[in-house]
Amino acid sequence: MTEPILVRYAHSEFPVSCDFAMLFFSIAQWSKVGSTRLRFPLLLLLATFWLSVATQSAASDVRAPESTLAATLTDIHKRSGFAGFAVVLQDGTKTHFSQAFGTADFVEKRQYQATTIQPVASVSKVVIGIALMKAQEQGKLTLDEDINGYLPFSVKNPHAPNDRITLRSLATHTSGIVDDSDFTIGGYGLSLRPERSIETYLREYFEPSNSKQLEKRFAKSAVGSNYSYSNIGSTLAAYVIERRVGKPFDEFAKEEIFAPLGMTDTHYFFDTAFAARYAKLFEINPQPYPLYTQLFEPRNALVPKALAQIKSYSNANYPDGSLRSSASDLSKLMSAVARGLSDEATVISAASMREMTRPQFTAATMPRDMDRREPNRGIFWAHARNGNVRHTGGDPGVTSFVSIDPKTLSSRVFVMNTQVDGDENKRAVDSFIEIVRALDAYDAARAIAAVR
Repeated sequence: MTEPILVRYAHSEFPVSCDFAMLFFSIAQWSKVGSTRLRFPLLLLLATFWLSVATQSAASDVRAPESTLAATLTDIHKRSGFAGFAVVLQDGTKTHFSQAFGTADFVEKRQYQATTIQPVASVSKVVIGIALMKAQEQGKLTLDEDINGYLPFSVKNPHAPNDRITLRSLATHTSGIVDDSDFTIGGYGLSLRPERSIETYLREYFEPSNSKQLEKRFAKSAVGSNYSYSNIGSTLAAYVIERRVGKPFDEFAKEEIFAPLGMTDTHYFFDTAFAARYAKLFEINPQPYPLYTQLFEPRNALVPKALAQIKSYSNANYPDGSLRSSASDLSKLMSAVARGLSDEATVISAASMREMTRPQFTAATMPRDMDRREPNRGIFWAHARNGNVRHTGGDPGVTSFVSIDPKTLSSRVFVMNTQVDGDENKRAVDSFIEIVRALDAYDAARAIAAVR
């Protein structure tokens, strides 16, 4: 068995507009894993900085033409220290901007492209959402049934054993399941594929050796009453799908989502057929914490000194954050969402697409710990205060987000092979904010031009 990677990034969420600033506060709780400090405190700085720039007028920083946006992003990249990233912007199904910047592999001298493939961290969860809706359409499950009717083992909150945990509560992170970092650290490994099945991994989590461990893994509150972002809960939903459709989750996603949408670059596990197109992953301004150093490749003179290349890794909890894709392929997924919101059936019906993306909570059912700046959830999607529906992700060497405006159907895809957050990474965080500001300004300028 390979040595586990003892670093937990929790597939953290990152901002794509001013409404995302609150996420940096919510992640600050991950300040320690054992005696080793994770690098989320800098997110507080990002939140403060972003809130200060959010008040500036988009009109004061207009970057309208595609060529100007490309030049702006090129300049930001040069100053940022990032390895490489790609941006795809669409109106509905029409792409109006698709560009990549920087490097996918310094040793092989490969430039980052919109078709470069890499892990996308928690953006993976939107696939679980679509797969849930597809399985429900097929009559395999329903969102509001007790998941214990679908499982070969029991998942009960020991603090509220009579409560029903449903797929909807898993999809909105209100099931009461709490991620236990002492356990989830061990889900990472340096093997190219997970060495444990989802079932084995989940059984170990929900059938621990003592009751105290189980109590730690659930909130002391009723199902639906408290919001707590859960990677374990997300993979549990994927496992229910796997059980009900009778095939591994990755195969179901490929057959029912990726293949029909032409997402030929998208998959979950390392595949030698795509090896020449994989981006290498990097930590910016890496710190020499003992647990972190397990991730790093030996220093190579061709890699900039500010970056540390990360070894390939896998995770037994793969459905929640191990999807490999490209910005180009993810734009196909966002096109399908746009079509569904336009009452056109794609891989799921228009009704299912609306159900998946609509706000799941009313004022009367709003759970505790939902920040007002991120006031609602869809089925594995988040609702920003400005009305956008999106998901974001961060993992070792990864920063990503997808976002769509349900009214205008304008969408964004961003994928980068560098982890943004980290100790003393102010330049990296500021550069990421600059990218988002440039996209906001570009959208604002296009909107102004459209009414002229």
